[in-house]
Amino acid sequence: MPDRGHDQAMVAVFRADPAYAAALLSSVEADGDPDELAIVRRQLQLASMITEGLQQGAEAEKAKL
Repeated sequence: MPDRGHDQAMVAVFRADPAYAAALLSSVEADGDPDELAIVRRQLQLASMITEGLQQGAEAEKAKL
């Protein structure tokens, strides 16, 4: 069985735990690294999770910080 790539592994994680996906996005946005942010956004897009609901979840996570 071939190994799966990092993006595919993260897609599975994000689909299994949307709250984690929102928290991770919030954390990466707070760090301000544009390259890391691009990677996370690409992975979220692959997981079809960049939606209004996820963005609202990220905003809620930011409010906690």
